[in-house]
Amino acid sequence: MFYASRVEPKVISIEPHITTVDGRIAKRIGGVDEALAVTVSGDDYRAARDCKMQASKKTGSSYNNGLGNTVDDEKHVERTGRIGEMALSSITGCPVDLTYRECGDNMDFETDGVTYDIKTASGLKPYRLGLIMVRNPEGFEMPLKCDIYIVAYVAKEDREAMTADVVIVGYQTKEWLLANCKEVPGMLNSLHMNFELPYSELLPARDLLEMMRSE
Repeated sequence: MFYASRVEPKVISIEPHITTVDGRIAKRIGGVDEALAVTVSGDDYRAARDCKMQASKKTGSSYNNGLGNTVDDEKHVERTGRIGEMALSSITGCPVDLTYRECGDNMDFETDGVTYDIKTASGLKPYRLGLIMVRNPEGFEMPLKCDIYIVAYVAKEDREAMTADVVIVGYQTKEWLLANCKEVPGMLNSLHMNFELPYSELLPARDLLEMMRSE
């Protein structure tokens, strides 16, 4: 287990994405009044960067190679996920499990019998959604296994300086997701299916400080 350096998060707001028609505001999407911002750096960043990532043989999917990985950054997707875990660890005191398991993990954190999964995107997207994959491109169902799903994104990363600014947007329960979300195709013509979790439907990130905090 790896314990990230403890920090106090900064409370920030996330502006809604605004679309206009003929110079007039047509739609405001997903503003958030109280998100939590934290910087991951030093040994915490190094641990996220260097950790051997989980395999995905249990789903038989090629998806988990990472749609966002490139020749110049072959571990971008995996590192982004770990950075999100480090950020959450740093404000709650919950340890990050860096143990390599051939068939992956069912959760990122567990406290008092409650399981948590943090979904960390690369950058703030205009659609203001958290995306949770529920069916991979080969058609394998990926059932929700955690009690709580947390939405976050990396706002800025400097790989040379080993720093990343992370925003924890909010969370929602598995029960809410199953009751309110339908499978929708992944973006960019991807073949997988997601649950889309609008920022406007998230519960406050600050609640996680009490729900998860480990002294």
